[in-house]
Amino acid sequence: SCQLNISEYSVRLLVLEVVTGVMCILSITGCLSIMISFCLCKELRTRARLIVVLLASSVLCYTTANLVGIVVTHLQKNAQFYNNSLLSTAVSNATVLDTVCKAQAGVAVFFYIASIFWTYCIAFYILMSVLQSKIMSQITFYFFLIISWLVPSVIITYLIVYDYLGYSCLPVESTN
Repeated sequence: SCQLNISEYSVRLLVLEVVTGVMCILSITGCLSIMISFCLCKELRTRARLIVVLLASSVLCYTTANLVGIVVTHLQKNAQFYNNSLLSTAVSNATVLDTVCKAQAGVAVFFYIASIFWTYCIAFYILMSVLQSKIMSQITFYFFLIISWLVPSVIITYLIVYDYLGYSCLPVESTN
């Protein structure tokens, strides 16, 4: 039926980590190319493209946080295979691991929520453009900035204050 032995599970987990890492690197590359092209090409510097660049910056930070999470988790699970004593000490130290995990989770959640709000802003901007509305002014753009950065900040502050980030306290099945 559907039972995996430990080596099959480890191989599948490693493949998942590698595929996810490659996707993170491709996403980071795409976001950086959007941001660099915006900075280098003056004719691309419009309000609509600035909103896309801000979305790309959220996705860049979110993806980088996910990549950090993958690397830290991999290092922590495989610390015995690395001979560098500083590295194995750092990833086996529960306090350091907990702090890194909480920071990574906070950054990932913040920028994930921000990217959702930036996507809403892009949709609203397109709607206003289609309706040929004169509403799209500097005030509307500042509203986009406030909504897309402030709301995630409030949510993350709540999660940090009530200690909802980092490793879960729920029991995890052992693979041994």
